[in-house]
Amino acid sequence: MVETSATPASVAARLSVTEQAVQWVLEHLGGGEGDGETAELLKKLYKAMVLNASDHPTDAPWEDALVYTGDFSLHVTLFGLDTSNTKVCQDGKGFYSRVFSDNEQRWAGTGSYYASSLAGDVFGESSTGYLDRIRSQNLRSLAQAVFKTSANIGSKTIIDRIADVQAAVDELADNIETEVARIKADITALKNRVTATELDISNIKQRLSNGGL
Repeated sequence: MVETSATPASVAARLSVTEQAVQWVLEHLGGGEGDGETAELLKKLYKAMVLNASDHPTDAPWEDALVYTGDFSLHVTLFGLDTSNTKVCQDGKGFYSRVFSDNEQRWAGTGSYYASSLAGDVFGESSTGYLDRIRSQNLRSLAQAVFKTSANIGSKTIIDRIADVQAAVDELADNIETEVARIKADITALKNRVTATELDISNIKQRLSNGGL
């Protein structure tokens, strides 16, 4: 430890410097209330990140109790309880491109073209229309709205179910093709029998004529 002078003059000088430093801290970093650049930047950062994330907002929102407490952070709200989902999005594309295609810009502009919500794009109506109606019919999910009951899906994904339907359609088409070929063969055989019958009738008529009848 460095020894300093204890003379009254030196103590007074060091106390003056200390008071000036404390006053600077109070003016620039004082609980977010100072007029310094750092305090203003902290306020802007707060507003950009979690403004209105309080059940009881006040005029000093940086003093509010936020809903992001304990294990329920902004990160958990977006990505879940671990880091794996976040790391997937750290590919230069970001969360937006993970949800939408790289060239999706319908939420990036202004005007009526950009006014549609995600619910509107998916269901054709707002969530107070289509979704409420399917829920009123006890169809609690989009999958149930498409397939009626979970028993129709089992452990399959929607793509698996579509593949099953396609396979059933292909099988039906093959069966129809087989039946058409069989009917054509039956028609041909019938025509041949008609032709043979006509020939027999013609022969009978000829023998009758030869006999003078």
